[in-house]
Amino acid sequence: MVKWSYELNEFDIIPSPKGHKRQALANFIADWPQYEAKKETTWDLYVDGSATEKQVEGGVVLTNSEGDKLKFAIRFEGLLSNNEAEYEALLCGLKIAQDNGIRRIKIHSDSQLLVEEVMRGYEVKDDRMKSLLQGVKERLSTFLVWELVQIPRSMNSLVDVLAGMGSRMENISDPQVTLLVKSTKSFRSVTGGSGCGWTRSKTSSNIISYLLRLTRREG
Repeated sequence: MVKWSYELNEFDIIPSPKGHKRQALANFIADWPQYEAKKETTWDLYVDGSATEKQVEGGVVLTNSEGDKLKFAIRFEGLLSNNEAEYEALLCGLKIAQDNGIRRIKIHSDSQLLVEEVMRGYEVKDDRMKSLLQGVKERLSTFLVWELVQIPRSMNSLVDVLAGMGSRMENISDPQVTLLVKSTKSFRSVTGGSGCGWTRSKTSSNIISYLLRLTRREG
């Protein structure tokens, strides 16, 4: 044992009785899932939607601590209220995140009504809004960890600008912005389906695929 101790100590390994080894192995296995979870990146999702008599548009930004940023300008086809537009933008943002394998997400919205309805269970009477709220809850349930917070409009300025781009698709010059067109004809269950139901706009040459670089490292 003395000889083995000397040789192993060169590698910072200390021999121990079998019982201690079993316990150490059990502790290692128990700690391993927590180590993996810590490696997975949490993404920040910023969403905004707006509606007027002439147009309905939305903006989505996904970013993380590594500096990755995805920007989307969305044009909604159909007539919506302003609150409905906020929900539609959120649903699109969640689908983009889900499609790209993001499982941990913190959502930022400047809509107090949306945050209160989703987080505090405020009663929704309109059938359309009930459907949208249910769709949001179903999609949120697919994430491992999620959080929804209200932020001042001043902190949502980039998404607000993107939302304004939705109705000016032919004038978009930023190659980092993906342009989407979404139908709003129906929206019931979104889990496992296409959900957002968008198509990429054909009016701009600057349409790009998702620029997601997941920051998962090899173990």
